Amino acid sequence: MFGDKLKSLIDRNKENSSGNDKKKIENLVFLVVLLIITVVAINIVWNGNKEKSTKQEINDKTKKLASDTVIETSAERKYKNRFRRKA
Repeated sequence: MFGDKLKSLIDRNKENSSGNDKKKIENLVFLVVLLIITVVAINIVWNGNKEKSTKQEINDKTKKLASDTVIETSAERKYKNRFRRKA
């Protein structure tokens, strides 16, 4: 009696599992495709556009940083020259 019921449960599980297995595989394939698309999209966003960054690097190479030396203006030179002549 118990063995017959167990066999009938196993047979029902096999019949139902064939449809469920196909659905599970379909869901797993969809999940894998969705993950691949997500990873590619994140990679594109994080890397950005390479052309813009190379243009910025080229422009940065030609620019100079401010130096610690003081540049004299023409007004300061005139002011210093007045005092040098009087002295």
